Amino acid sequence: MNLFLSYSFKDKEIADLVSLQIKESNVGSINEYELNVSEVNVLDELRYSIRKSDYVIFFISNNFLNSNYSMLELSEALNELRIRKINIIPILIEKCSIPRGLLELGIIDFSKSFEKGMEKLLTKLTIKKKIDLEEISPWMYEKIVAIFLKEYGFKIIQGENNRDLGVDYICEYNAKDPFGQKVKEVWMVEVKFYKNERFSINEIKKLYYYVQASSQKGANLLMITNNILNSAAMEYLNDLKENAPTQVTVIDGPAFERLIYRKTRLVNRIAEVLYDSNQ
Repeated sequence: MNLFLSYSFKDKEIADLVSLQIKESNVGSINEYELNVSEVNVLDELRYSIRKSDYVIFFISNNFLNSNYSMLELSEALNELRIRKINIIPILIEKCSIPRGLLELGIIDFSKSFEKGMEKLLTKLTIKKKIDLEEISPWMYEKIVAIFLKEYGFKIIQGENNRDLGVDYICEYNAKDPFGQKVKEVWMVEVKFYKNERFSINEIKKLYYYVQASSQKGANLLMITNNILNSAAMEYLNDLKENAPTQVTVIDGPAFERLIYRKTRLVNRIAEVLYDSNQ
């Protein structure tokens, strides 16, 4: 589990102490992005660091509120929250004015007792560690995607035993039209698993043109990847939503995990599969 820590450099001492206790508790690895204004794609790099993290932890203080860099990180995280419901944990390290966007996110108060605050933080992070999708094989990732699809109401009609499709799965989904009548949708699902390289917008383009040329006329396209979408990919997807006749949905790694954790039965099923695979 990856954690992004955002704090003012003046509060580095308490941030380092929290980081140390997180590492000693073995609940996750720390992902700290050092903002470099000389970088050409500074916002892309910052967004990438935030998106690949399971949790973004903000150390709220007067120093934080007066730091332009810290407020930039907060702005980017809150923007991601509006778009994709990322996990944000604000921790209050001194009495100060709390930004409006954080008031409803469950603030953990460290200002009265560091020990009690740390206990609450570790409890919240430990819940998330029930499944770990970081160290699995591409084959296992596809298997988990199949379990995910079924739990979310998709019926896999091709793919689990026949891979000569051009995509990984072809599914049916029972939806409703604006008048409440049942409509059977066809979804072509592609799973993209990356080890080290970043997500490429060309993968979306190739799949989109493949679906357009396939015999599955009117099918929707769903791509699920363990990687993280960059701003170029998100802009391309937004353009497709506005102009393309085919519905194209991409669920990247962080969004995939968030959707998994919405359903307790799904979490338990995946945990069982991962446990069995390690025996």
